[in-house]
Amino acid sequence: MLLSFSSSQDLLFLVISIAVVWITAFLCWGLFEIARLLRQVNAMVEETRETVSKVDRVARALVSVAEDGVGSISVAAGTVAKLLSLFTRGSKQGTRSKKKRTKNEDEEEES
Repeated sequence: MLLSFSSSQDLLFLVISIAVVWITAFLCWGLFEIARLLRQVNAMVEETRETVSKVDRVARALVSVAEDGVGSISVAAGTVAKLLSLFTRGSKQGTRSKKKRTKNEDEEEES
C-alpha cells in the first residue's frame, strides 16, 4: 500500500484525520471514566444516606428513651420526696422526749 500525495495539503489532511480519530477516542475514554466515577460517587452517596438514616433513627430512639427515663425519674423523685417527708414527720414526732410528749398529749386531751 503506497500512498501517493499530489501535494502537501493531502499529507496535512491525512495527519488531521488521524488526529481527529485520536481525539475522538480520547474523549470517548474520558467520558467513560467520568461516567464510572459518577456511578461510584452515587453509590457512595447512597451508602452515606443509609448510614445517616441509621444514625438518625438511633439518636431518635435514644432521645425517646431519655425522655421516658426523665419522666420515670421525676415520678420516682416525687415519690421519694413524699416518702421522705412522711418519714421526717414521723421521726420529728418520735424524737421528742417522753416528758414533752406526755405534756403535749395531756394538753391535747384537755382541749
